Amino acid sequence: MIALLVSLIARIVGLVRNPPEKLFLSHDINAYTLVVMFVFTFLLTAGFIMMVCQRLFYDLKLAANTDVLTRLLNRRAMMHQLEIAMNQFYRSDRSFALILT
Repeated sequence: MIALLVSLIARIVGLVRNPPEKLFLSHDINAYTLVVMFVFTFLLTAGFIMMVCQRLFYDLKLAANTDVLTRLLNRRAMMHQLEIAMNQFYRSDRSFALILT
């Protein structure tokens, strides 16, 4: 965002110092400004879309692994956590206990 603003300010300064006869004719500065604005707008939009997708993925993962009423792990998520704990147990020499209530 800052680079886009700096680029636009540089264009304004360039136009004030050396104004063209017709502003909307094809000049290098017009092409440069158009390309810079397109690239930065595309990057900002892509970044926003990636943030939204990441948030939706997190919400979907949370909904798939927890119970709605209790907010506790469901059976599938609990089995996954148990598998991780068992793998750690097999790799180490520590004792392992499982308590169910």
